[in-house]
Amino acid sequence: MKKKLVSLLTALLLCVSAACMSACGGDTMTDIRRGMDEYSFTKASFSATDRVGRKITPMHKEKTDHERYVGVFYFLWLGTHLSSAGVYDVTKLQKTAEGAAAVFDASYRLGQKVPNTVNAEEGYPDGMESPTNYVHWTNEPLYGYYNTADDWVVARHMELLTMAGVDFIFFDTTNEYDYAENEHTGFVSDPSDPKNVQLSRPTYAVLDTILELSDQGWDVPQVVFYTNNKSGERVKEIYEDFYASGKYDSIWFAPFGKPMIVGTTDKNKGTDQTGDNRVDISADMQEYFDVRESQWPNQASQSNGFPWMDWSEGNQNFYFEDNKVMNVNVAQHGSSETSYSAYTHYGRPADGRSSRGWNEAEFSIDEDWESGKNIEDQWDSVFRYEENGKEVEMVTVSAWNEWLAWKYNPAGDSILYVDNFNNQFSRDLEMDRDYYQDNFYLQLVRNVRKYKYGAAKDDYEWEEKTVSSLSDFDKVQAKYKDFVGDARVRDFYGFDIRTGSKEANLLGSWYTDTSNRNDIVETAIVHDGKNVYLRIQTKDDITPYAGGENWMNVLVKTKASTAENSWEGYNFIINRAPVDGKASVDMSVGGWNWKNVGAADMKIEKNQMMITIPLAMLGLSAENFVFEFKVADNVTQYTDIMDYYISGDSAPIGRLNYAYGY
Repeated sequence: MKKKLVSLLTALLLCVSAACMSACGGDTMTDIRRGMDEYSFTKASFSATDRVGRKITPMHKEKTDHERYVGVFYFLWLGTHLSSAGVYDVTKLQKTAEGAAAVFDASYRLGQKVPNTVNAEEGYPDGMESPTNYVHWTNEPLYGYYNTADDWVVARHMELLTMAGVDFIFFDTTNEYDYAENEHTGFVSDPSDPKNVQLSRPTYAVLDTILELSDQGWDVPQVVFYTNNKSGERVKEIYEDFYASGKYDSIWFAPFGKPMIVGTTDKNKGTDQTGDNRVDISADMQEYFDVRESQWPNQASQSNGFPWMDWSEGNQNFYFEDNKVMNVNVAQHGSSETSYSAYTHYGRPADGRSSRGWNEAEFSIDEDWESGKNIEDQWDSVFRYEENGKEVEMVTVSAWNEWLAWKYNPAGDSILYVDNFNNQFSRDLEMDRDYYQDNFYLQLVRNVRKYKYGAAKDDYEWEEKTVSSLSDFDKVQAKYKDFVGDARVRDFYGFDIRTGSKEANLLGSWYTDTSNRNDIVETAIVHDGKNVYLRIQTKDDITPYAGGENWMNVLVKTKASTAENSWEGYNFIINRAPVDGKASVDMSVGGWNWKNVGAADMKIEKNQMMITIPLAMLGLSAENFVFEFKVADNVTQYTDIMDYYISGDSAPIGRLNYAYGY
């Protein structure tokens, strides 16, 4: 009898703890937090649809079948090299016949203007240059022709890569620089100025920003250095500059205990370095670091190789059997040489492989190259290996933010552009301003999620709760975090840091953005049979409404959204035109054209805002409460979705949305 009583009590406790659907007789529901903290829940619970209609969906949680890491190649050289000067943009130059010819003309020198390139709208009212033996930009990034040391840019990079699920970035220190110092410090007139100090220490500026953001609780990408040329010398220098102090110990990527670094040891068979350029890592540095071997794409594969680029053909990237790593890339070099411009300059068909739109199966370039056929195929290669029983434990991705190509004159009148060329023949994932925009970033997000996460279930138990006060949200389960400090002032050098460039307002010399107003840090949400309730928290007290359409907006996308009845998929906007202390509820009648359908109660106390929206106003109900949303404040160009990556604050950033009720 005692055993039966204990069994009965145990069964009752299990039923209660599992939140059974009906007096222990129904199916067990899955808790929406599924054991994750608020940061992990946020990363699993966002969604998006990219410009070409590909969907990013909420996921369950990270897979546990084996180790899964994603690293992205990250560049530190923007505004730091001796071959840097003004901004010379190949894609913009190619808009005119004279500019297109100048791109491959070795006779152009610094200061010489290219005829018929005067265009104030493009940012060069006096004409653009194309000097030989100077780096050129492939195209214009969304954040402008920026400087590596700009913490405003770095903070956004880390937010974007964190949301994408990237575990680490590996710095390009494969040549003779670790970028502890800026080679351009001679241009700085006052070295004691804090901005000039920041400018003069680019790698430290990046590391300091990562350290700042990682202290918030986010899994911000950690750091690896990739060396190759005189690797042993570079590793020793890197250790002394960045590791010896211990300041950055928490942000080194060290999945197996010791901080990982890439370089050459005496066992390396895959580097392209020979003679005096081959300097291997010393024994004491090999003891300190978890050393992976530098693997060049034109060299034989080796044990413990760490690939940054893959030249494999036939839609099957190489799988390093011993350390279970693969590389995928936005675009790879052409078959003949390490030069993206080879295809454009010489017309060799095989070098079409250096296009973002390369279709390996058809051996041709897709007309819609901006959709990223090449990297999509390469991710598919990773998934095929997994489907066939191979464990891919690490994927390296090239690249995030290279942006530059050296206009190189090797001999005579010939011109080569090393590694990159223009908007199509380049390999950056980071968003650009005018062409592919966020296509490649969102490809990264979608494929990393497929690789690292299990699919979302269809039985999550979304709590129902009636809320009457701000404190009622404290124990709500659905809380979505946003980065603290991503809404910050931008007031810093661009790429062109030459003396006098800022005063002359030259392209890419200085960037300013003071649109940060309300720094959104968390949104809690819950519903009952009649309403959906939101509590939006900001870092500081919420500013009063002072007019305009872009104060503390909530953009909503329901299942009823279509291209005809929405703006960028959002068919409702909350608080576009608040009146008498209430938030307006507007429905799109096509694009950024809105029709008011009612008002929602709104309460503000210091840094918290509560909005109560009737479900019926959104076409929702207690049985149908699935939707996506984002909170945004002071987005300057609020009718342009790409500005949600740039100005004010958007939670989540850019085209991403929080998903609720999925």
